[in-house]
Amino acid sequence: MKRAVRVGLVVLGAAMAVYGAASLTGGWLGTPPWWERTRAVWDLASPNDLDHVVIEVAERVPRPGRELISLGFASAGLSLDAGRARPRRRSGTAS
Repeated sequence: MKRAVRVGLVVLGAAMAVYGAASLTGGWLGTPPWWERTRAVWDLASPNDLDHVVIEVAERVPRPGRELISLGFASAGLSLDAGRARPRRRSGTAS
């Protein structure tokens, strides 16, 4: 694998690890997209009254399993770093 690709994967892995850790420790890099979801509330006056359909966004509610998603994201970044950070041994033959 070329050195530039390996360095790019290491940088990507480090960014993933930092972002996953940040989401687990208070979200100091912002709220990740998997942390909350939007719950909609439908207000229907009657099934036949189609003019009175109101959709209100009630709140952002925590997504179940969000900590596991963050942990998996950080772990994927660390494993990407571990696999690509160490230099490869070169054989004596040219290929």
